[in-house]
Amino acid sequence: MLVMNKLYRHVRKHLAKGIFAEVEGYYSQHVSHFENSDDMVHCHLLLAALYQDVGELPFQKVTSLYFVPDADEVQALARTLANPEVQRWSGKNVYSILSLKSDMKEIKTGFEGFSLAFLSYLITGSGVPKRTDQIETLRQLVDGVIDADRLDYVYRDASVTIGSLSFPSAVLESIVEYTPTSVVVRDPRPVTDFLSTRMRLWTFVYTAADVRFRQALLKTVLDGRWESETSKKLFRECSLDPELKHEQFLRLDDVTLAARLEYLTRVPPKEGRKEARLNTSKHGPLKAGCRMDALQLLLTGTLDYECHMLRRLETQFTEEMKEELPNELFFDLLRDHGNQQLYRSNTIFVRQVLPSRKNCDVPLEGTAGSLGPIFSDKNSAMLVPDSIFLFVPNGSLTKNGSAEREGHWPHIVKAIDCQTIYSHIAWEDARRSLTVPTDTLSDTSFKKKSRAISISYCSKDLPIAVRIVRELHRLKRRYLVYLRPLDGVGLSPAENSIELIEKAEAVLLLVSKDYVAKWADKNSFIAKEIRAMRVVSSRIPIVPLGVDNREELGKVKGWEWCEINEKWAGRELVIPDDSTLKNANNAILCATLDKALNIIDK
Repeated sequence: MLVMNKLYRHVRKHLAKGIFAEVEGYYSQHVSHFENSDDMVHCHLLLAALYQDVGELPFQKVTSLYFVPDADEVQALARTLANPEVQRWSGKNVYSILSLKSDMKEIKTGFEGFSLAFLSYLITGSGVPKRTDQIETLRQLVDGVIDADRLDYVYRDASVTIGSLSFPSAVLESIVEYTPTSVVVRDPRPVTDFLSTRMRLWTFVYTAADVRFRQALLKTVLDGRWESETSKKLFRECSLDPELKHEQFLRLDDVTLAARLEYLTRVPPKEGRKEARLNTSKHGPLKAGCRMDALQLLLTGTLDYECHMLRRLETQFTEEMKEELPNELFFDLLRDHGNQQLYRSNTIFVRQVLPSRKNCDVPLEGTAGSLGPIFSDKNSAMLVPDSIFLFVPNGSLTKNGSAEREGHWPHIVKAIDCQTIYSHIAWEDARRSLTVPTDTLSDTSFKKKSRAISISYCSKDLPIAVRIVRELHRLKRRYLVYLRPLDGVGLSPAENSIELIEKAEAVLLLVSKDYVAKWADKNSFIAKEIRAMRVVSSRIPIVPLGVDNREELGKVKGWEWCEINEKWAGRELVIPDDSTLKNANNAILCATLDKALNIIDK
């Protein structure tokens, strides 16, 4: 908030007058409580800066994947703000605005005259009745390439980790003006240091191996919630259910989360015994194996592990290599933040004054000299692009020494040498995260009005199918998929394939080279599903998602899209290359699935 105060005072005189006119038009009933619209904007920006991060969960990068706001509270907030987009907000934004709403109700005099709708727009970017270029400029101060939040945390984090060559004031004073899509500075030096410092933080601190290891451990533990009815009950007793009401969110901080995780190591009291006892046998409510190992490592804080950074290489492996990996082995596929783009071109401009022209704004990437290349659109936070982390107990991958040595894993060493380890880990990730139900058609807590979605996929694409199912479960969409060996017991596999399509109100089709190759075998389960799709294609939506890119799919001989839907004959079915799902990070997978669900809903 202090940084925002300095920032706004510095750029105020350069803001377009149209911004204040629009604010007066949208929020006229609130302007009268302030000296003028300038004062109103200033005060609202200060409050937005103060509240923008209060909605973060403890260990937000991980827990935001598991905990979501209560659905009834989200709907109530949408009605309060008269903004249906609230339904699509991130959990952080929902909790931030719920916190703000609660405080405005309790401390009426302190918040008198403030507009919840305006504050919500400044924090989330959602809610302006008619989106215009002018008011968008204010969002740049709250959530832009050089905003108050980044100016605050970048130098503070750097001061205790990697160090910095500059200060927030140097960057702030170099700013000339903000536009709806960019910021203009007079000197490239301070902002170049600012951006490169933030990039170094992402590479050497935020995505450092020891940080990612603890995040991987926490993910492994939280996945255990869906492992059994006993584990669901235990997580519920710990107040760690996926849906958190705002009141529960307020009580969940770093300390209480750690205490609730520690409770998972205890065996519930039996009849005649009042207190729970420590689960020393590793056979308690949270199943023995990788989850209990991860929990013990998290709680003890002693990580006698080494990290190996391996390239992400997609390879096929033989059937005998599909055995489960050791429980003591952990990994991070870096799908969430590893490939985050840290700077987008044409978002910062340097103003040059030339004799022939009054102003000449040049993109920063063209004025940073030898540092220019780091501001390309291909910049990545990863120390090694397209890599993964493998965490193993110290010495377990040592090639030399006795093969009988405890903890020695020669089969893992072989998989690394043969460059098949990534494929093994992708499968193991699917096994460990395959904890949500595979059939939610009758689940009353899921969206009743949404179409029931069946998922057709090839067995070699199991890891991608699991990720799709987990996201559908998070979105509370009704779905049916056969992933586990015992799914669909009672019918033959062939009958299951046909029923999967016949019971569907929509089909998601995961199309890979392996999938279309299976179609060539007319007796395969895939071929049976495709024939069943053609029968129902006239009355339900069938949406293909490209696992491999369009060009590679087109090279498979004999494959015809009209085999699925006769209407597609003679048309080119477009599967964008930029949304290919093989090895896609979470952002791409979620965006692609979101597009598919929009098609299904319409």
